[in-house]
Amino acid sequence: MSYTNRNIYVDEIGVDIDTKQWLPNLFVQINGKNLGKLRFYETNKGYHYRIKLKQKIHINDAIKLRYFLGDDPNRIHMDLLRLRSGLTIFDVLFTSKKVIKSGA
Repeated sequence: MSYTNRNIYVDEIGVDIDTKQWLPNLFVQINGKNLGKLRFYETNKGYHYRIKLKQKIHINDAIKLRYFLGDDPNRIHMDLLRLRSGLTIFDVLFTSKKVIKSGA
């Protein structure tokens, strides 16, 4: 499935998990570490993850990867709307709230 025909490549993705249950967060942590460098911080509802990928991937693949990792569906939907409208700002997590921890 193609979300956009734009030629955009990214080397980092964000994943917003709105629960503190261990299984969805462990899933992101294990897979995130396999994809690249993982950073995260706790929020009121759950955790925000940033994954610096080992290589750049097309934005369509980044969207699919975020969906696979369990990113907030509303956040993904908003990013798709931003992309389709031509905006260049997407995949925004509010990382300035707290200090980001590096995954070991």
